[in-house]
Amino acid sequence: MTAKAPGMAAGRAIRAGILRLGPVRLLGIAVLLALMAVFAWGDRSPDGLLPGARNLLFDSYQRWVPREWNPETPVTIVDIDEKSLKAIGQWPWPRTTIARLIRAIASHGPAAIGLDIIMTEPDRHSPENADWLAKAPPSVRRWADSLPSNDTVLAEAIDEGPVVLGIAATSEGGAEPDAGMLTPFQTGDFEPRPWLAGYSHVLRSMPVLDGAAWGHGLISVSPDRDGIIRDVPLVARIGDNLAPALSLEMIRVGADASFFTLNGQTGTGLQSIDIELGQSVPWRLPVRPDGSMRIHFSPPVFGRFVSAADVFNGTVDPRRLAGFLVLVGVTGVGLQDQWATPTAALMPGIEIHAQVLENIVEGVHLHRPAWALPLELGLLALGGALMILVLPRASPKVLFLPWPAAMAVMLAVGLGAYRGGNWLVDVSTPMIGTSLVFVLVLTLSLVEADRQRRRYRRDLAIQRERDARISGELEAARRIQMGSLPNTGDMSDPLGRFEVHAVLEPATDVGGDLYDVFLVDANTLFFLVGDVAGKGIPACLFMALSKSLYKNIALRDGADIDDVMTIANAELSRDNPEMLFITAWAGLLDLNTGRLAFCNAGHDTPFLLSRSGTLSMLDCEGGPPLCVLDDFAYDKEVRQLSSGDCLILTTDGVSEAVGEDCEMYTYDRVRTFLRTLDPGTRARDLVEAVYKDVRTHVGQADPSDDITILALKWKAPM
Repeated sequence: MTAKAPGMAAGRAIRAGILRLGPVRLLGIAVLLALMAVFAWGDRSPDGLLPGARNLLFDSYQRWVPREWNPETPVTIVDIDEKSLKAIGQWPWPRTTIARLIRAIASHGPAAIGLDIIMTEPDRHSPENADWLAKAPPSVRRWADSLPSNDTVLAEAIDEGPVVLGIAATSEGGAEPDAGMLTPFQTGDFEPRPWLAGYSHVLRSMPVLDGAAWGHGLISVSPDRDGIIRDVPLVARIGDNLAPALSLEMIRVGADASFFTLNGQTGTGLQSIDIELGQSVPWRLPVRPDGSMRIHFSPPVFGRFVSAADVFNGTVDPRRLAGFLVLVGVTGVGLQDQWATPTAALMPGIEIHAQVLENIVEGVHLHRPAWALPLELGLLALGGALMILVLPRASPKVLFLPWPAAMAVMLAVGLGAYRGGNWLVDVSTPMIGTSLVFVLVLTLSLVEADRQRRRYRRDLAIQRERDARISGELEAARRIQMGSLPNTGDMSDPLGRFEVHAVLEPATDVGGDLYDVFLVDANTLFFLVGDVAGKGIPACLFMALSKSLYKNIALRDGADIDDVMTIANAELSRDNPEMLFITAWAGLLDLNTGRLAFCNAGHDTPFLLSRSGTLSMLDCEGGPPLCVLDDFAYDKEVRQLSSGDCLILTTDGVSEAVGEDCEMYTYDRVRTFLRTLDPGTRARDLVEAVYKDVRTHVGQADPSDDITILALKWKAPM
């Protein structure tokens, strides 16, 4: 039994700890763990469990902080644009014209030329295909027969320069794939084909052109379901053959490499593509498991483009072509393929290929690191735990603060990872999960709070029945307490130097609020507002003792307000078996000069309503409530009042008065209401107006605390 005792004690402690969590938190924890498991399972897909939310978040990253275009990056687009079509003629141009364009580009020594154009049929402008030659004179026909085919001329230009031709992968139509026409891939023991996007056919240029090319690359792009281009496959499967993207093939041709190496694992897919450069370390490009790359877009930039017309007429800057990867495409009106991207509603397809090349060359493409999922699950755990721990006991003022705070932190983490390392961290998952936990816990907490409120009301009814037995004694105590307060209505000054009025309403039969107003001498007025911690008979007795003690000390010859507060604190602390404490605000007003000396012992800051209507707070450093530190020496502060200034003091029973809707009156509402009053309002009318507004707010609800309001207006003697 001795050996089992520690284990049994530990088990009881664990069970007790679980029970202390309560049903709301236990259910919240269960839901949070379930969400973490579901999101972890869903992350097996490259786009996650909620691809729409993930894509929306990642698109937002790119819109908020797009990649900046670097003009030094060796990528240029030779654009067959509207200017070129006007100068050369409508599209399609004769293949001899395209050949001249390729030779003009090649004359500047580009690293590679990529044609985003597929020419599947013979050139209709070629002499052998010109219908008008049938009616031409024999000599013209003989001359035409001696000319080479336009397709042959273009093939010669392609063969002369480092030209990569575009091909399009299709699932129907087109030709059967020809492995001999594609760049070889090395895969080792890894089989990538099950992971790659697969097609059965390929659309490519005529054999005479295709055979002359230095390489072939896919120009196909596939938007997501919402029509937005976010990634591009760097390698795809056509039949059983592997085909690189146009951008990847241009890199290989420009680097004079002979093959690609695909790296990956059978269970997780592709990881990277190596371009062998004849060095000890190949050029490695990280990719997604399906061989695609998420493009880090910049907004559309006109500087990427060089007009084909400028290449023909020799006005192009040679530095835009020499050693560059040059893409050739058509963007003339009515001839362009346009796609939506995260940074543009419409972007030409040729510019998308250029951005892929820039990503590869600069090494700035977006990627999702291996630690992204643990970080996302950690954020979800922290966010959910915050909701579970805070919400069940949060006050109405801060009930909705944890959720936006958690959302802001998660979004900052995701955006920081994106900006810091081009890492794609999907904080939409923890944001959605935390929101679900928030709604669940908030709903259950409100239900539990309502149940507790009903229980408290039942307990209060029982308590009221018990209190009825001593109601007579309490009523007598109330009369004695209220009778001990000064009747401010009877106070007057022959010189009319002040107006004062106060009201005190205990929450129960007797209470712990107090106020006092009396003349220390003919020209000095003492006033005090305090609040004893607690209610009922103990607070009432302590209030009476405190009021009497303050008056005795204040009437001593030469006692200043800081002496009054310090001595009262010491005396009250000496005989305080119930460990009660008092917040108090006391002042001495010189009725001739308006000089106000005051001390604050942990009480609510008074309002000061000036004659001009300006409402301010009479802030001061103050000190702790009375009976907290029995030897504390309070310091006084001095404020010069102007004629017509009115000082308004309240206890927390005003700001915390609770209405039938369980909403508090609040300190801000006191301030707002005072601003609506005429600064010339008499002290009596001001107090009654504030009291009436508080009572209207409370309605039929049970009083939550004693209510005390005092207004003192000083008028300079005439």
